[in-house]
Amino acid sequence: MTGFVKHSRLEEAQQLAQQLEDQLRCFESELTDVDIHTSLELTVDPFLRILDLLFDNFITDWAVQERIEKALAQAKTAEDEVQALLDHLAARQDQTQRENAELDRQRRLLIEQTSI
Repeated sequence: MTGFVKHSRLEEAQQLAQQLEDQLRCFESELTDVDIHTSLELTVDPFLRILDLLFDNFITDWAVQERIEKALAQAKTAEDEVQALLDHLAARQDQTQRENAELDRQRRLLIEQTSI
């Protein structure tokens, strides 16, 4: 029974990791629209899950646990990188808004000067 629960949880984690990987690729694609090029890494190794299914023992459990820890570290690194990118984008947005406000002010000033 515990083997079934473990494999069910591994399958769920595999699906979530795949979804995250797909979302990271989409985010990278969107970033290229604003001239930000990055490579967010998250690799999922389905081979260990198969190995664990075939040889359900201490060694494969240890290997799978090691991969899980590595994947968690990669996910945390990706989260930190995404947050840094979001902060950068927010700063760029603020700068762009300030520049737009200044251009609008200058435009209004020019209009006022030409209407005199």
